[in-house]
Amino acid sequence: MLWGCFSAKGPGRQIRVKERMNGAMYREIFSDNLLPSARALKMKRGWVFQHDNDPKHTARATKEWLRKKHFKRYEKLQEINAMLPACLIQSSDDLHK
Repeated sequence: MLWGCFSAKGPGRQIRVKERMNGAMYREIFSDNLLPSARALKMKRGWVFQHDNDPKHTARATKEWLRKKHFKRYEKLQEINAMLPACLIQSSDDLHK
């Protein structure tokens, strides 16, 4: 599996994950790759982090880690995911006109 991050300022680090990822590994990836990527991209304090509702993303330990590191998270991602297929279908239909 490939883990990576990106922003409007460009791509961040990408790493190959060779084993099944768990919550501890996910948090280690943040420390070793996400935070250095944000610094390298010169992201200021106002950036917002997004991920989906995978169990390792929503685990109590992950939420606590994010809180301690003062991550600003977008909490409405479920709503966006619910709308995304409709947006993609609309975009696809527009291409065929």
